[in-house]
Amino acid sequence: MRRAAALALVLVACGGPKDGPPPSAPGRLNAEGVRRLDRGDERGAVEMFRGALREAELVDDLPGQADAWDNLGALAMAEGHAGEAVADHAAALRLHEARGAGGAAEARTRSNLGAALYCLGKTAEAIEHLTNAIQINPDYALAHYNLGNALLQQDKLAEAAAEFRLTVKLNPRYAEAHNNLALALAKQNKLDEAVAEFRRALAVQPGLAPAHYGLGEVMVDQGKLDEAAAQFSEVTRLQPGHELSWLQLGITRAKQGKPAEAAEAFSALLRIKPDAADAHCHLAAVLAAQHKTGDAVLHYRKALQMAPNLADALNNLAWILAANPDGQVRNG
Repeated sequence: MRRAAALALVLVACGGPKDGPPPSAPGRLNAEGVRRLDRGDERGAVEMFRGALREAELVDDLPGQADAWDNLGALAMAEGHAGEAVADHAAALRLHEARGAGGAAEARTRSNLGAALYCLGKTAEAIEHLTNAIQINPDYALAHYNLGNALLQQDKLAEAAAEFRLTVKLNPRYAEAHNNLALALAKQNKLDEAVAEFRRALAVQPGLAPAHYGLGEVMVDQGKLDEAAAQFSEVTRLQPGHELSWLQLGITRAKQGKPAEAAEAFSALLRIKPDAADAHCHLAAVLAAQHKTGDAVLHYRKALQMAPNLADALNNLAWILAANPDGQVRNG
């Protein structure tokens, strides 16, 4: 089953800044950083976390330093700076290793480091740290989830599914884990099981767009075009700029024999991305089916401007030009 990489995996989990009673000056600053982050004050959060780091260094508080580095790394990940996050979590890990204490804090650091490495495409390193996190804390749901994502990226589908199953066993309301378990099952052609997991994800989080999209794809594979179209349509409502959902909605409407609705979907995609060659090609096909030959030719030619070797556009345009007696159509 072909899936959009952007949706095969909905989000990489990060343990987030550590919260709790502040037992020390670094602890108080770390906690204040979390509160500022919750209020949307990212700059203030960074100041607090860096302040916590300075205070912890002054008194040689290794756990406090590690917490500050972890919090900075979690914030960097949230802002999309995976390289910076790797450096921050690696600094935290060195402090944990210097202490030799292990425990939940080290497991959290290793899981977050693994998530950041995964985002950088360093999947083998990510798996090593995530596996170590689980060895330290076998009940750490986030580590199982992140490991499942990394294994899914390597197409180790059964192993990925096992990690996602452990995740939802530990946290049954983890919607993204249900979604990614469904993806792993669908890729193994276990479509009924995949449908059940997508529905579990949506029961927890009805607005989870990747689950609607994935469920739509499975419904297409099962020949349930009405429900597939409903799922793709829901994604376009939740995320109007989601290009693949408009494309799949158009393709599904065309399969249903609804060319006008298909054309609406393809046209919506072209308003978002005017150079989408596939959309021009599919729109041309439904226009031809409606005997709007001149418009079909126009869109086939636009498709070929974007993708000169697009076989469907080349073949269909050649057939129209050869078969159409209208010189205006042939000459554009």
